[in-house]
Amino acid sequence: MKIAAFVLTLLVSGSAFAVCNNNAICAKDYVIDNTSNSTGQVAEVFTNGRANVKYDRWGYRTASVSDLSKAARCDHGICRKDRVIMGKYVGTVMIVYSNTKAFVKWDKYGWQLSRTTKLSKAFKN
Repeated sequence: MKIAAFVLTLLVSGSAFAVCNNNAICAKDYVIDNTSNSTGQVAEVFTNGRANVKYDRWGYRTASVSDLSKAARCDHGICRKDRVIMGKYVGTVMIVYSNTKAFVKWDKYGWQLSRTTKLSKAFKN
């Protein structure tokens, strides 16, 4: 009961909304920008639907939270650290996002952003 009361107090006071928006994009989330495929970490979320993101390559810029997708453990049955194949390429999933995209480190060809819906997972022993 005490935990529920604390959470309710936190929500009513508005403190939770200073960190997250209703779409569950929160400060400290690692995200991909769906408009540019750029990745970064959310520094702040604002009540007007914008977020201040520290992009890996650009530094700080603002983005609409509706254009951001969070890093996730799995998407469409493809999970981080899974061995996958796409066409003739075999590799390991390094980062999965909630928008059907994942960074894959291909064994012989480096990194590539790929759609989780195009990847086939290896059977585990």
